[in-house]
Amino acid sequence: MKSLSIMSHRTWYFSLCYLAYASYTFNFIMLETIRPKLMVMYHLDDLQMEPHYKFFYYGLMFGSLIFGLLVSNINYRTCFVSVAIIQVLGLVKLLSLSPIIVNTPAIHQLKSGMLLLGIGGGGIFSIIHPLIALIYNDLHQSKTKIMNYLHTCWPLFVILTCLYETSTVIFNWDWYWKFYATLLFTCIYAVIALFLPLPIQTHTHRIPISARIRSIVRPSYVLLSFCMVCFSVLQFSPSHCIRSWIEIDLQIRPIFLVIYCCSIQLVFRLFAGLIAQRISPPGLLGLGSILSAISLFSLSIAQHPTAILIAIAILVMGSSWSWPTFISIVADRYPLSGGMGMGVINYLGFITMFKIIPRFSEMVAVENVHQAFADMGKFSILSIILIVAVFLSFRAQGGCKVLSAYDRSM
Repeated sequence: MKSLSIMSHRTWYFSLCYLAYASYTFNFIMLETIRPKLMVMYHLDDLQMEPHYKFFYYGLMFGSLIFGLLVSNINYRTCFVSVAIIQVLGLVKLLSLSPIIVNTPAIHQLKSGMLLLGIGGGGIFSIIHPLIALIYNDLHQSKTKIMNYLHTCWPLFVILTCLYETSTVIFNWDWYWKFYATLLFTCIYAVIALFLPLPIQTHTHRIPISARIRSIVRPSYVLLSFCMVCFSVLQFSPSHCIRSWIEIDLQIRPIFLVIYCCSIQLVFRLFAGLIAQRISPPGLLGLGSILSAISLFSLSIAQHPTAILIAIAILVMGSSWSWPTFISIVADRYPLSGGMGMGVINYLGFITMFKIIPRFSEMVAVENVHQAFADMGKFSILSIILIVAVFLSFRAQGGCKVLSAYDRSM
């Protein structure tokens, strides 16, 4: 597709990606809210439900890798429509509405439904980032700003989803309505993808898989991947300690804490691009890791509720821009990797949430909450060292600039 046509449809492309992201967010949050209902529906207790719920995370990891590979080899319309169909099929099977329910044990419906919803969510992440990188490809400007704009969808729709869930409780709506709402965003972005003239990958534009693999096995990319894992641990693991601490000791309702944290995250993602223009994307990550270290050490000694809430705010500030900034660095520095490079980063984020953070939380669970935060603070020092190494690596390669390999790939 010619660049002029892409420029004229930028707003529509961004809206499409934002709605797809909103669909993923609704699915993710609503799965948590209806989990007790699913346990009753499938006659499972909490321990029995846990291994089946993991299929959702398996799907996230699988979808991020598979669609990260496919998006660079088939057109975007096919990818978006395929992901939408997978999400609808996952919902149908999860709620035991599949036409083959007579011949399929109910527990397999639960597993396959979770897996399909996860594949759909991981696929969305692996489609929207390459599309945004393509339509906002500018050699004179990093994609950090637009990627953080895109990721404002998460805090915004977490707030909206929590408010929607609260309204269903207040008005005593049937719990099925919680999931029917996700179909709204899925259907909207599927219809837009069907009729919007999306970019098409012709045979001459496709990059061999071997070239993509060579791009992501470079030492600097591997180092960046380790940074992604460390930052994901710092972003998600404190929430386990904070939730119990806030609810039990400070007597603050969870929904207020969610709105408080998501509002801070939303604001700082809006301003991440301006900060990155002054200190570079790796500098932005370095600032975030320093703020995380300060906040975690502060939480390890804080006693007063006001001091605790301020330290939590600093922690959210530091971690708010990490995921979208890593994606933008891959888009800027490793454009030949395409969707595969961004998909690997998404995969590392999901596998950290699924595999590493639960084990990390088990390690700190045996300690008191203040000691747990102190240990996390020590771990944050590792992230500072790694991001300094990334910065020096980029500096040795000519600085933190946007590379022009996209001229060869698109």
